[in-house]
Order: sequence, then structure tokens, then C-alpha cells
Amino acid sequence: MALILAILKITGIILLLLLLLLISVLLLVLFVPVRYHLLAGKYEELHVKVSITWLLRIIQVIYNKEGKISKTDIKILGITLGREDIENAGEKKEEKEEFMPQDKDTPLTEPPDKPPDINVNEPEGEPDNYRTHKKSGKFKLRKKDKVKEESSFRETLKKINDYPYKKEALAQTGKLINRLLRGLLDFKVIKSELRLGAGPPHITAYIIGFIRAAIPGFNVTGEFEHTVFEGHIAVKGKLYLYKFVFAAALFIFNRSIWPLVKKYYKDSKAN
Repeated sequence: MALILAILKITGIILLLLLLLLISVLLLVLFVPVRYHLLAGKYEELHVKVSITWLLRIIQVIYNKEGKISKTDIKILGITLGREDIENAGEKKEEKEEFMPQDKDTPLTEPPDKPPDINVNEPEGEPDNYRTHKKSGKFKLRKKDKVKEESSFRETLKKINDYPYKKEALAQTGKLINRLLRGLLDFKVIKSELRLGAGPPHITAYIIGFIRAAIPGFNVTGEFEHTVFEGHIAVKGKLYLYKFVFAAALFIFNRSIWPLVKKYYKDSKAN
């Protein structure tokens, strides 16, 4: 009996420790921010560096783009786990076009015969609810199926219009978008300098006014005689996961949204 109690005690302690570990990890994921640092500049070529870190740089992702070459590094505890180097797509395409002759008699300037173009995404036969267009040969919905789609769309609009909590649901949707934007726009412009010219002076003035209103402290200079876009910017910010989870929970469990969620779940389960 004492042995059984000892085993149960040890098992309970292990389960409690696992539960505490799980709660600790969950709290870390929710409340420790993901920090990012962006450096970007464009003069003759585009240069971008993005650094994303989490939990005292235990996890770190670094993206570098210098002209036509980009590189991505993934590090955990300072150890590089993955690296991806991407060169210019145009250069790769030129390399692929180089080929070796199939035999000695084939000159280098004559490429081998190309196989016929085959579209693997195109269905072999004509679907039941589609018809083939005479000129283009593309598949298009039959008229009766178009009518069905339009009627189902009208029914959906009618259901939305007849929904008793329609105004409250729209208000909650607006609040959700506002909360998500506040979570995403938690950043600070450290350094910025932009020289912008969009052609017509009034359009340039509108764009500059919008940038200054949307990003306070952003240094932008207008060029009203030439079309130009050059400058540099340094931004740092942070993202908290709990803000997005909290916003989604408030939206889903609202009395105007929850009935729609349950109905959608029942319909998807029935189908």
C-alpha cells in the first residue's frame, strides 16, 4: 500500500511540474514580445535588413537584401540552424538557358527540340458545371450555375439583413479591426529621410501629407519637378501575442457573433 501511495505521489508531482512548465511556456509566448528592427534604404539599389528576436535573442531571424542578393539566417541560442541565399531571379534564368549539346553533331547555338507545352492544371475533360468558350477555349460557368451562385449570394445578403444583431456585429467587427491595428502598429521610427516626387505636384503633396499624418516624426521632402523615390528609414517595434488573442476572444464570444460561429460550425460539420 505504501509503495502504491509513493508511486501516486511521484506521478502527481511529475504531472504538476509538467502543468507548471506548460503554463510558464504559454505565459512566455503570450506576454513576451516579438521585437523587430527594420533598416531599409533605396538610392541606386534597394538595401533591406530585418531582425526579428524573441526572449532575449534566444530565437533570432535575420533577413538581408543587398541589391539583387538576399540572405536569411535563423538562429537559436546563437547557433545558426538554417540559411537561405537567393540570388537574382534573372541571373538564374540565364543560367538555366545554358545547355550542353545532346551529341557531338549538335552545334552549341541550336537548342534541342522543346516538348509541347502541357498545362498540368487544366482538367482533361469538361466539368459538369462548366462550358468551354468557343474563342478562348477557357472553362466558364454555365448560365444556370451562375444563376445559382447569384441566388445563394442574395440569400446570404438577406440573412445578414434579417440578422437581429446586425448593427452590433458590425460595431464589433470595427472594434476588432481597431484592436488588431493597434497591436500591429506598436512601432517607433528611429531615423528617416525620404525624397519623394510622384509627378504632378498636387499628387506629391497629397502623398506627403498622408505619410506625415500616418507616421508622426517621419522626415519626408517633396520633389515637385521630378519623379523620384529615394531615402532610408530605421524602425523598431514589438508585437504582443496576447493582444491579438484577447481581441479575437472578445470578438468571437460576443453575443452578436457567437451565434454565427455556432451556426457556421454546425453547417460545416453537417457538410
